[in-house]
Amino acid sequence: MAIDDLPPAWREVPTLSGRHARLEPMAPAHVDGLRAALAGDALAALWFTQVPTAARVDAYVEAALAAQADGRVLPFVVRDAQGVEAALAAQADGRVLPFVVRDAQ
Repeated sequence: MAIDDLPPAWREVPTLSGRHARLEPMAPAHVDGLRAALAGDALAALWFTQVPTAARVDAYVEAALAAQADGRVLPFVVRDAQGVEAALAAQADGRVLPFVVRDAQ
């Protein structure tokens, strides 16, 4: 099902805020902050996660936004309480898939 087939309210990606974190709809403007959070590529080397390398953040965000346009996922960037990009998350098929990219401070 394409996103255009959904009712208007279902096409809007919400911003979710709480005391400890804020989930924002992923956007190209998040690339630099995510690249900084992924510096060193240690998490990308882990076999049990799908975190992109710092060099591939642009492609990751582009692919996530294309999948959103197709109605397949709702990609989010998670900011910590200080407003720093701390994780990626995507909702797909009723599941939330979190990808932590920076250790909590």
